[in-house]
Amino acid sequence: KSWRLRAGSSGDLLFRNSSNSELMRIASGGNVGIGTSTPEGKLHIINQGDGNNREKFYQFIDAYRNYYYGGGIHLSHARGTVENPEFLLQDDILGGLSFDAYDPDSGSYKNFDSAARIESVATLDHTATSRPANLVFRTTPETGINTLPRMTIDSTGNVGIGDFSSSSPSAKLHLYWNTGSWDNDNTKANPTLLLESPDPLITDR
Repeated sequence: KSWRLRAGSSGDLLFRNSSNSELMRIASGGNVGIGTSTPEGKLHIINQGDGNNREKFYQFIDAYRNYYYGGGIHLSHARGTVENPEFLLQDDILGGLSFDAYDPDSGSYKNFDSAARIESVATLDHTATSRPANLVFRTTPETGINTLPRMTIDSTGNVGIGDFSSSSPSAKLHLYWNTGSWDNDNTKANPTLLLESPDPLITDR
């Protein structure tokens, strides 16, 4: 097998296989594309093909070493510039993982918009001795198109289930329910906490 390396008319650097199919390109602006001839980020990967071949759509990070660190992904954020980075400020997002769905009317990147998201947010201004942050899990309801906060792990380790976008969980496990009607026995129509078992004698809420 052989590879072919050539420069495109636009100044891009193209990597082709022996069948002259393009496998990767480095665009003239420095972006790298795998599976796309128009990379829109520093690394842009597009997979296309048969949905039965799940492995084709996986991305792998493998580590073989005599050390306790394995493969990993680091999402980094600093204010300022590369030459003069600065600390983050309160409410800055350190990084996030977004699960996007196609929506032709979204007007966002390639008509994909977030349906679920995990993100980390600075809870105070960062300093050399303090960098508190929380972890927020967001999903989209059936009747909407915007993600909503569903669970928060704050900088103290407290876990909040519900919308804590304007507050923080105040216990190791804090459940917050702000919608729903009341039943005649002064309980919520939709339970905040449901403990369920196949045995009806030990089912409670």
